[in-house]
Amino acid sequence: MGTTTILERLEWQAYDLKVRGTLIEQADPSLAIIDIDERSLYEIGQWPWPRATVAELVNILFTEYDAGLLGVDVVFAEPETTLWQQYWEDVTRDYPQLTNIPPPIDGDERLASTLSAHPVVLGYYFQAYRHPSDPPALGQLPVPAIVAEPQPLAFPEPERYTANLPVLQNNALGRASLTIPAWMKTECFVVSPCCNAGGELYPSLPMAMLLALLGQPVIKPIIGEGAGVTQLEALDVGGFKIPVDAGGPHWCPGMVRVATLITSQRPIF
Repeated sequence: MGTTTILERLEWQAYDLKVRGTLIEQADPSLAIIDIDERSLYEIGQWPWPRATVAELVNILFTEYDAGLLGVDVVFAEPETTLWQQYWEDVTRDYPQLTNIPPPIDGDERLASTLSAHPVVLGYYFQAYRHPSDPPALGQLPVPAIVAEPQPLAFPEPERYTANLPVLQNNALGRASLTIPAWMKTECFVVSPCCNAGGELYPSLPMAMLLALLGQPVIKPIIGEGAGVTQLEALDVGGFKIPVDAGGPHWCPGMVRVATLITSQRPIF
């Protein structure tokens, strides 16, 4: 092993120690995960819930609990309108006097209206490989992230996506991908902050929420070189330097079940 290689390895180890030593090893109390758990499914009903119920939950979070920003880890790729129309046809058949009355607002429109009134980031997911039996891509991708000095970066390049209905995406605040393989569900810190689709970068849900909080700043890649290898070391997002190492500690925010939010009569945060 040459002297240069030894010095480089020492430099890398020193950098790792610096990163670990400057981390704040605790969860941020201002963050919370709203959990759709088994108890909530038992009390509210089986999933998927009506879009009107989702809209009610979003309203509760902002009007009763003063949420500053909401990231939705759910994809609404198919319209609820079809089921709503069938329901209204059944009602008007049983009550003919209602045929001259315009149908109530459907769930998609109600949820879209709610999204437009609050700062909400919708997620969508990418699929690493497209199989011959897979359907075509669904939904509408949002505007990609803005990256300074575009260059080839080591971000995943998926082959397929499932996104939200245009009426919902167009009324949401931000953009976020939910691409997390099943085996990585408990190791969220190794998820890439962005995906490269069609030459554009789409941020993960946490990254998209940060971009929304900071006013959609330009992402500046921080590139490092060592041992003849060029690699992405971090992302500068609005002045915040975010390491993109393959591993590291993670801290999970507190969790609140959905049913508690909808049925509670007092603040729980």
